[in-house]
Amino acid sequence: MTVLNETDRGFRLTGRHVLIAMLAFFGIVVGVNVTFVHLALSTWTGLTDHDSYRTGLSWNRTLERDAAQKALGWTTDIDSRSAWSEASQGWRLAVTLVVRDAHGRPVNGLSVEGEARHPVAEADDRPLAFAGTAGGVYAGVAILPGAGNWELKLTATAPDGQVYRIDTVATVR
Repeated sequence: MTVLNETDRGFRLTGRHVLIAMLAFFGIVVGVNVTFVHLALSTWTGLTDHDSYRTGLSWNRTLERDAAQKALGWTTDIDSRSAWSEASQGWRLAVTLVVRDAHGRPVNGLSVEGEARHPVAEADDRPLAFAGTAGGVYAGVAILPGAGNWELKLTATAPDGQVYRIDTVATVR
């Protein structure tokens, strides 16, 4: 049997050890929380409408607008093609839109505007510039920063103010 004298005590847990362990534990917890809060506030908000309350209040106007669009009887055909562009270091998305009236005749003279929206990163949204050609055909181009499924939000406005909205998805690869 070995007897320890006072100089061979070994490790003893003291108040200083407990204090250091608690400060380290809570320091790590606070550090992780601060990091997560910073990441949550500096990245995508998750909102698709920054004023959803007012949008909800205007729902009747939205229904009226959709009914007026349906009454026009217009139909659209949309074709999209994409390819990598070395010159712009991005994906070139070419969109062709054909608009016909209720009788199948081409609708000419429209002002077509559009936007290619990234489903997650709002900062990657890009405008689509459209030009009209003969026969109700409108061609638009955008340079996109990445591949994937892009939401296309298009608006065709007639000279008399009638508006036709088109929402579709273009796959870029």
